[in-house]
Amino acid sequence: MENLVGDNLPSAEKLQALLKKCIELRTEVSKLGIVLSPDQRKRRLRMRKGAMALVPLLISLVKKQGLEVASVPLAGMQADARLSTELSPFEDHVTALSQLILDTITEAEHELWQAFLMYYGILKSAAVRIPELKAELRPIEDLLAQDRKKPTPEPPAP
Repeated sequence: MENLVGDNLPSAEKLQALLKKCIELRTEVSKLGIVLSPDQRKRRLRMRKGAMALVPLLISLVKKQGLEVASVPLAGMQADARLSTELSPFEDHVTALSQLILDTITEAEHELWQAFLMYYGILKSAAVRIPELKAELRPIEDLLAQDRKKPTPEPPAP
């Protein structure tokens, strides 16, 4: 059995400090951002690749031609471009951090479950000779007897 994680476990205080930093970052970024609903996410326009580099050209041409629309000021467009550009590095780091955390949790649970099943097997073998141990193992046996997949719901009757 490999042990890739778990031995690097920092103190509870260190983990709390890291969590506090994550919460602080999220709180600060939430002041300049919003959370879209799944439906809103689907309906938002997506920029074409390379379009951000052309925003200054478009703004310059609009100004040159005197075509700015009062209800959609160029200053707002420039602010959106700046916000998008400056938040992009955050996205890269947060995505990498999220993957690191998810993979570490997956590995920790894998290693935990591997050891759990090994020790359960040892205890189950010993339970043949120790009746009270057999009774104490009942909650674990009940858990392991359950199907791992959720049953598919039956379609409603017509």
